[in-house]
Amino acid sequence: MGDELTPTRDTNHDINGMGFFVLESRRIALYLSHRISELSLKKIGEYFDGISISAVSQNSLRQEKRFTGNPELLRTVMKLKEAILS
Repeated sequence: MGDELTPTRDTNHDINGMGFFVLESRRIALYLSHRISELSLKKIGEYFDGISISAVSQNSLRQEKRFTGNPELLRTVMKLKEAILS
């Protein structure tokens, strides 16, 4: 259920092309912003086109559920996290 694609304001591309890449990148950026920054959920949401506090939190929960079924995705995200923090 959490893997459905929903259009965002930042892409006009076909969902099977670059649009998917933009959506996936945005979701991961939102997840990492939530988990490693010291910003409030409200500030993070404002940065991501004014999404709600709940949407920021729900995105992180959905990503974590996806990681359990996709170890390759988890490894990639952890590498990104390490690069950001180093």
